[in-house]
Amino acid sequence: MSRTNFNVKIYFIIPALLVIAVAGISPFFEALSTSFFHDIYGIRSFAGLDNFRYLGDDAGFSYSLNITAVWAVSSTLLSLLFSFIIAVALSGRKKMTGLLYAALLIPWGIPVYIAVPLWRALIHGNGGSSILTSLFGIQVNLMLDPAAGFISCLIVNLWMTVPLTAFVLLGALKKIPSSTVEAAILDGADKGVIAAQIYLPQIKGTLTVMGVLNFIKAFKEFTLMFLMTAGGPPLLSGITNRYVIGATTTIDTFLYDVFSNTDDYGISSAYSVMMAAIVILLMLIWRVAGNRKYSLEKKRRLLIFITAALQIIFSWTAGLIPAAVYLAGLKSRRIFKLSIAINAGLIIFNIVTQGFLAGLSPGILPALFTLYYCREKKEYISTGGLNAGFIERLNSSFSTFTVAVLVLSSAAIVYLLFWMSFSGVSACFIDAPLPPYAGLQSYRAIFTEENILIYFRNTILVAGLTGILVPLVCFPAAAWLNSKGRVATAAALTFIQILSITGGMHSLIPLYSSFERIGMVNSYTPLIIISIYHSIPFSMFTITAWLEQMPASFRDIALVEGLSPLGWLGRIVLPLSRPVLTTAVMTAVLGAWNSFMAPLLFLNDDSLYTISVKLYSFVGSIASGAPEWNIFAAASVVNCAIIAAVFSRFIKPAGHTRLSDFTE
Repeated sequence: MSRTNFNVKIYFIIPALLVIAVAGISPFFEALSTSFFHDIYGIRSFAGLDNFRYLGDDAGFSYSLNITAVWAVSSTLLSLLFSFIIAVALSGRKKMTGLLYAALLIPWGIPVYIAVPLWRALIHGNGGSSILTSLFGIQVNLMLDPAAGFISCLIVNLWMTVPLTAFVLLGALKKIPSSTVEAAILDGADKGVIAAQIYLPQIKGTLTVMGVLNFIKAFKEFTLMFLMTAGGPPLLSGITNRYVIGATTTIDTFLYDVFSNTDDYGISSAYSVMMAAIVILLMLIWRVAGNRKYSLEKKRRLLIFITAALQIIFSWTAGLIPAAVYLAGLKSRRIFKLSIAINAGLIIFNIVTQGFLAGLSPGILPALFTLYYCREKKEYISTGGLNAGFIERLNSSFSTFTVAVLVLSSAAIVYLLFWMSFSGVSACFIDAPLPPYAGLQSYRAIFTEENILIYFRNTILVAGLTGILVPLVCFPAAAWLNSKGRVATAAALTFIQILSITGGMHSLIPLYSSFERIGMVNSYTPLIIISIYHSIPFSMFTITAWLEQMPASFRDIALVEGLSPLGWLGRIVLPLSRPVLTTAVMTAVLGAWNSFMAPLLFLNDDSLYTISVKLYSFVGSIASGAPEWNIFAAASVVNCAIIAAVFSRFIKPAGHTRLSDFTE
């Protein structure tokens, strides 16, 4: 509504462009340029394609890629399944809804660097002896059992992923007309039939989008694997000439190991280039599938081209034949289906003859997605001849079980956190309701012995500067975009969002190389820039949406009064934008406060650690010899309390502004 007639200068967007260029675009060019050189301790020599040949000969890369594919598919399918069940339960359940919401908010609210070690303590405990041993007599050793390591990481990932996905699906379910459901009930449909025949078809688009986004997120997963299993127990078939691949060595985890153990930046840059190419192509799949302007046939052709490109990236020269076979599917759907069948047969043959890690090829996944998404007839789940009562009982039982597991697991994590924080010894093995030597010793220790306030100060510095700079960067840029029309704004925001999602360990490593070259590693500057960069998509979207809704009468008054663009923005728009700016600031502060990967990579001096890295240092990886669980828990409780206090203090004052008087 408020497309301003003011000539908002282009320099308004320069700060945002600089941050995006430094943290979002430059890492890809840095990785690409360095990948053609040997870069050992700053001494560069031209390597040509040697680094890529090194990568092509590395079985560890392909093995970790296969593990990543299995991980991403499993995580995505299960997260969609359980999220849908919980969303349906929330939409139709009146009793104990508050308890279910609280159980969803706990995994959403606890930072990952706290939640994952807590799950490790809950499942692994001390060498496999944990609360599970006390309750059920089960010992789960995440260091020795590959299957247990993979499944445990999957469970924790679901616990953290399901809440957001469930809330998104719940929003989609609420948009379904109630008359449709009521008509089905009058026709005798039970809850199981309604879920299968009405809910699923109506939210298919939302399910697809969330599925692709969850797949991309899972494909880039690092923090969970690193904190939970540090790559997992070694697989016998994963032992290569260069590396040992574990059950949870996903591609970003593998890339971090390569970076940590290889002196040549050129090699790690080549790995980063390949990972970035994969993620970008996966993002293109998401954009193509979600583009409403494309016809189904055009989507099918574009997805086939992307599928063919992924074959080559996944399998190098061995992928040329599958790529050509898939391109032949452009002629007809039948040929494309035949191409998938041939590829599947080859994969099965290779798995039988070479083993799972060597024989699996994740290139078939985008082909299967294309086949599913672009099928001619939209076939929905049918109950066939099954008894409706059986479906109803099955749906009710599964829903109750899922909700119960979510509530109990969230309660268990909170109980474990406080149990360990009041323990007088470093124990995570719960064998009694009260911890041994219970008291406040751990809380006193973190302030007197561990000087925890230093690390909170460091975190406040990084998060505070991020919060201050985000509106200074995003508000002028949003105002400039708002003056350029909806099409330009939508295109710019889409580009920023895609660029942000494509980042990960593969972009942080070349960024580290760039900052090291100018002597800015082991400082807060890169952390602040990275935090601002990750805050830009949300902040720009919310601010531009807010400016769009501002009444045009305000602009007209400003024109009559002869205000300049700066006067219009500073004297009218800025004061009225307090709620949305507060939201942007608090989101940026929370993101910077909870950041783990960037501080882990860029900070080497203990005195500079932020709280996330300091908490990690208390318990270390799963192979650490002397984890301080009680100290970790006490500091974690204080950390969560600070976050809750800050947000409760600022969330209410931001809810009302003078603009509310005109819009309410």
